[in-house]
Amino acid sequence: MPALFATTGASGDPVGTADVTAADDTLTIEAHGLFDGQVVVTADATGGADVLVDGAPYYVANATEDTFQLRPAPGAPIMAFASDGTVEVDAADAVNDAQGLRQALGGLLYKARPGTPNIGRFGARWGVLQNTSQNEVDVSGLTVTVGDLNCVISTTGSTSRGSYLCAIPSVQHELAPADGTNPRIDLLIAEVLDDHADSSGDLIPGRTRVLTGTPASSPTAPTLPDGALELAQLTVPANSASATLSYTAPYTVAAGGIVPVRDVSGLPPGVRREGMYADNAETDQLMRFSGSAWHPIATAGGYQLINRIVYTSSGSFDKTAYPGLRAVHVEVQAGGGGGGGTNATDSGEAGVSGGGGGGEYRRGLILAASLSDSTTVTVGSGGTGGSNGSNNGSAGGNSSFGSHVVAVGGGGGDSNDVGGGALIATGGNGGSGGSGGYLAITGSDGSNGFRAGGAVTGGPNGGASHLGGSQRSAGTTTGASGGTGQSFGGGGAGGYNNASQGVSRSGGNGAAGIVIVEVWG
Repeated sequence: MPALFATTGASGDPVGTADVTAADDTLTIEAHGLFDGQVVVTADATGGADVLVDGAPYYVANATEDTFQLRPAPGAPIMAFASDGTVEVDAADAVNDAQGLRQALGGLLYKARPGTPNIGRFGARWGVLQNTSQNEVDVSGLTVTVGDLNCVISTTGSTSRGSYLCAIPSVQHELAPADGTNPRIDLLIAEVLDDHADSSGDLIPGRTRVLTGTPASSPTAPTLPDGALELAQLTVPANSASATLSYTAPYTVAAGGIVPVRDVSGLPPGVRREGMYADNAETDQLMRFSGSAWHPIATAGGYQLINRIVYTSSGSFDKTAYPGLRAVHVEVQAGGGGGGGTNATDSGEAGVSGGGGGGEYRRGLILAASLSDSTTVTVGSGGTGGSNGSNNGSAGGNSSFGSHVVAVGGGGGDSNDVGGGALIATGGNGGSGGSGGYLAITGSDGSNGFRAGGAVTGGPNGGASHLGGSQRSAGTTTGASGGTGQSFGGGGAGGYNNASQGVSRSGGNGAAGIVIVEVWG
């Protein structure tokens, strides 16, 4: 019997020397005190009793006060003796049958097989123990090479059979030739055959083999047999001499260890306890089970940037699209205000307006636990410049990342009527007073416009934002409409007119804001 399925025992208290009678296959010890099913160990057999192996465990059957019989295993036939003899009988001090050994060793391993979380009293996380210097499975053409495997194989067919710890030597398998019309998917498996448990007639402690799939236009892999471990799927294209390999075997680890998984789909299912850990290869994250869900708690090299999303128009942020998300870092720039407009001028008159203010900027870090599945992202529009004539510019729009971080748009520039006397047209206030985040930068105020003695004496520049510079007024001696604010969030310049300008001027529009979201895992 292979060692994988061996039964072990040790001698305990002596029972006595038994007389073995071949006629009825009984052993006699006066007042032996044994009971049916008790395990005993024999030694120093003589005569026909020499079929009993020294140190091997046997199971008492049909016990009376002075006689009993023996079985080599529970439920096995009674031991038969060809002739009389004698044998020393001891009570077994410790005994484990093959099933008990598997279950006990299973206690060293994580639970459990996907879909069957309660196998046996201990159960085990089935899978392959990762090798350090070779691939477990490779394919070249239609030849599949399986490296030496140390693996755990469990079964869905019985809750008492337990898990098998297997050491499978390297082997090659040849795939069947490709179909001439349709592709197929073959399945590479590892399995155990155990006649003691599955009545297969075989006793194979571990082997690999290929299950050939059925060719089809959209092929599926063969069904995984009970008691087998899927190692890989092999796609064989139609009329081809080369297969492609998808290594799918789950990984196993000792209980209390960190389970290596390819992605979140490989996280241990079923019975889990708080404090279990897994290493997610897809995101380079260490994950911890809280008792109800898996949470990332560390990333290789600290926080790592997973993605960056730049919003130049309003939208939404979907947290669920990033399974490894630990936090988001957001930059929120509000829109700039529009500059004011001014009227046409006669001789000796001048018209001037104020520039729009720059939008507020805020920066914040929000942890994943504080995020809803979907967060509204609002990008503030630039304020509208005052239309031709004595019209004020409008304020820029607020930008926000939900309610977590809100930045306020810059104010619109004022306009004043034309004339010959001194006058100031007030620029828009820089955006301020938002909420959230760890850093807030107020937008610059738009410049005031000045006129005196029938001439413009100070230009109405648009205010700067943190992400957009100042927009100066046009450099002409006659007059001009204001220019559009600088991206992102800059205020628009104001319009102005010197004397004898028969056209009115408009203010420049403010620049729209922006929201930048960095996803960190």
